[in-house]
Amino acid sequence: NVRLPGYLKGPGFEGAFSGADAFFFPSLEETEGIVVLEALASQQRIVVRDIGVYQGWLKHEHNCLMGTTNSEFVHHLKTILEDQFDKNMIINAYETAASKSLDKIGLQLKTIYESLCQ
Repeated sequence: NVRLPGYLKGPGFEGAFSGADAFFFPSLEETEGIVVLEALASQQRIVVRDIGVYQGWLKHEHNCLMGTTNSEFVHHLKTILEDQFDKNMIINAYETAASKSLDKIGLQLKTIYESLCQ
């Protein structure tokens, strides 16, 4: 069973991300992955389900670990908990989040809008 606490913000929320051993998000479907971006920005070790929404920005063993079965998830979590993962994955995760900052996305949208208006 899972209990969802609702909307959180502030030091408790930030501490949960930064103080955790891993961020495990096995959702079968996701729209934007905002919570995953928050975990990436917190330089967390990420384990997610390999689903379409992550294609193009999450890559297994580059900025996260991806799985599709319970045994894969268990293996990935053990890898993290036993400190047997590539530490560059955390740096790459943070860089992925930074590449999706509001400023950068805003500039991309501005370029698209301007090209449509010409």
